[in-house]
Parts: sequence; C-alpha cells; structure tokens
Amino acid sequence: MNPATRTFDVIVSANGKAKTTSAPIPPSADLSTWHDVVVEARGSQVTAEYSDSDMGDPTASVSVTLPSQLYHGDAGVTSTGAGEVDNLAVAPLYTPHTTLVKQPQPGGLMAAYSDDFSNGLNSGWTWKRQDSAAQVVNGSLQWPTEDADLTGGSAGQAGVLLRTPPTGTYTVETKLTIDLGSDTTREFQQAGLVVYNADTDFLRLDQVATGPNRITEFGKRVMVGNISSWGAARCSARRRPPRTSGSGTR
Repeated sequence: MNPATRTFDVIVSANGKAKTTSAPIPPSADLSTWHDVVVEARGSQVTAEYSDSDMGDPTASVSVTLPSQLYHGDAGVTSTGAGEVDNLAVAPLYTPHTTLVKQPQPGGLMAAYSDDFSNGLNSGWTWKRQDSAAQVVNGSLQWPTEDADLTGGSAGQAGVLLRTPPTGTYTVETKLTIDLGSDTTREFQQAGLVVYNADTDFLRLDQVATGPNRITEFGKRVMVGNISSWGAARCSARRRPPRTSGSGTR
C-alpha cells in the first residue's frame, strides 16, 4: 500500500532488478484503517487483491507473471516505514473446480406449506420473539429490520417467523426486496431465509450490508462442545437481483 501515490503496488525482484505493477486505490478508501490483502500464487501467476473486508469485492487488484526462479519460496510479510500486520495466514492453494454441479429442479408448489400473503399470515406460521412491527400489507410481508441479530453481540435476540417444513427433500423460495442503499456505509442490515432448530443451531441465507459492501451470505451456527460456532461463505451481491432461495432436508 503506497499512501503517497494512493496505489496498490506489487513489486517483483529478481537478479537485482525490481519491477512494480500498480493499481489505483479509489479516493473513498480509508488507508488509515485495517484492511485485507490477499495474495494468490499459482505457478508463474500471482494475483494480489486489496479490500476493506475480504468479501470477494476487492477495491484494487494486480496480476503479475513471476520469473522462473520465484516459482517456489517462503511466504511472509514486510513493511517499509511504519506499518502493522495482524492475522497472517498461509494455506495451500485450492484446486479450481471447472464443472458445475447439476442445478436442482424444484417440483410443484406445495400449497399447504406456502403463503402468498394475500390474506394476512396464514395459520401455518409461528413466531419466536414476535416483532409487532411486522405486518402484511398489499399482499406482502413488510418487516422493518430490527436492532438485533441471530449472531454476534445481539445473538438470539432477533425475531424469527417459522413454519413446519415438509418431510423429505424440499426447496424453499421467497421474493425478497430490501433497501441496503448504495455508496453508503451500513452495518449488518440484512434479510433472508433461515432453516432453524434453535438459536444455536440454524442455517441462514441472506442479503446483507457490511460497511460499504453488499453481499449474499450463507452461514451456519452450531454448538461445538460448549462453544457456539458461526461460519459463513460470502459473495458480492452488488449485481444480484432481489431474490433468495435455499434447499434443505428434514
């Protein structure tokens, strides 16, 4: 990171010569705060990405080709001038999968487990921590985001609207619209679907704002011994349509 030129630089040194390849850092990026740098080396190709949160939406990216003598070596960190490094991780590179898994094909609509919200909430729904602000209006469920969550510091405080699923394999689908804004910082506003057994045992698929980023997140919370564990996979949601779906088996 070069704050003087506001560039993200990759410097390749070999045989006493150094070559710098750079990408500009947008003026909106705050270089005084913590950020993530991910470097991926595959054979002679190296890709380096800078982002605010390592959620698949890099602020700057640089790709270079290495000379043959640098194909193998050690990994570490370096800093010229003042700098801090935390959470350094080195891992074997993944093997890319180039064949898509066959897309699941949903069957017919199961009316007994469905609701188009044309006449309020039907009798199949139950609440856990009912939110009085949620209401059915003009054929849709309108539910303002709460100052609560199922994970993090307010874990187990958010309301959950549930219904018993069918047995066997099924697909759950909903049409979702949520205003997460653009070009603005939002912290963890989100909405989506949940497969729920308990506050410490659930799957969640949602669209969420994390700082300046907008992502689609699939996460799982379970108990490991006496410790509650949460993990999630994320991808950029900036260009995704407002539709969320998921599958499960009971």
